[in-house]
Amino acid sequence: MDYRLRRHDGAWRWLLDKGRPFEVAGQFAGFIGSCIDYTDTRQALEDHRQALEERENLLSELHHRVKNNAQATTSFLSLQASRASDPSVAAALRGAAMRVMLATLVQDRMFRVAPDAGVELGPELETTARTALEVNGRPGLTLELHLEDTLSLPVAQATPLALIVSELVVNAARHAFPGDGPGRVSLTVRRAGPGLGEVVVADDGIGLPEIPRRNTPQGCLGLHLIPGWRGRRMRP
Repeated sequence: MDYRLRRHDGAWRWLLDKGRPFEVAGQFAGFIGSCIDYTDTRQALEDHRQALEERENLLSELHHRVKNNAQATTSFLSLQASRASDPSVAAALRGAAMRVMLATLVQDRMFRVAPDAGVELGPELETTARTALEVNGRPGLTLELHLEDTLSLPVAQATPLALIVSELVVNAARHAFPGDGPGRVSLTVRRAGPGLGEVVVADDGIGLPEIPRRNTPQGCLGLHLIPGWRGRRMRP
């Protein structure tokens, strides 16, 4: 048991008392054990708890402010797009607004994951892909899922992976299906080997053109972002 005991100098200390009864000639003769003063340890744990609570409050406030700023940025980009006279400029501004909004939604979900918990890739990437299709607003597209295995990653690795999937799905919805015809975007999450996972985004559209060189004004931004991750295998 633990309890407080006043020391000879008047200070109250926390003691951890461990003992057991003993007998003499078959008769109960009392208890034998020891008392450990763990006041300093208890205080250190309490200080640590309070520090963690303050940290969580600060992170929550920071997340709230960043989210508000991202929403404001999305609104400003959308407003500017509606006022742009050049169609290509308007399209670029709308695309930037969409990217900011989708990234904000991913970050918001990741923030709700406990720091010591992993992110289940299948459900998270499914949500990411469905949201990207819905936000894109392209009718006639369906999402096909192949979630073969349960794979988990830390938040630090799952976040960029979700952003990549979002970018791939948006690019497929915007460029793989000219006109208003139907189409299919597929998301596959599978185990590629011991300790390795693989994520594949594909579509049945018109295919990819020859990718222009990076840092040129031609082509889509997404086609310049993805090669930096091509061939990287993330270890779950």
